[in-house]
Amino acid sequence: MFTDKTILAISPHTDDVELACGGAIAELTAHGSRVYYVGLSDCQDTLINTRFPIDQLAKECRSALRILGVKNKDISIFQHQNKFFCQDPKQIFKTLEKLRDSIQPDLVLIPDVNQTHQDHKVVAEQAISVFRRKTSMLSYEQP
Repeated sequence: MFTDKTILAISPHTDDVELACGGAIAELTAHGSRVYYVGLSDCQDTLINTRFPIDQLAKECRSALRILGVKNKDISIFQHQNKFFCQDPKQIFKTLEKLRDSIQPDLVLIPDVNQTHQDHKVVAEQAISVFRRKTSMLSYEQP
């Protein structure tokens, strides 16, 4: 088990990590590992013309992560455009590269590279490129 390690959980959208590996995150934090979370898209575009506030998904994400043991200061949510990661994968690369340099994780949780969602695929491919030299990676699947 990864005890007292630094973990980076990469979520293309503000629900992917929580749904796919929330149990693992809860176990990791319970055993003393520090989990950093990055949501690459806050998916605000999905809330336009709805009854929900534009920041609803980010708020729910933060709430769920706190329940799983992730500290608020270790949660980063970006605003890369939902469903358009493939138009500029270099931006995803640069974001992940900055996180790699500042966090220096022992383990990175990434989406499965074989997923059919275009954003998930881009994130997995870019994460493998960024973290391939010194970091262990585990991929997660979503039902």
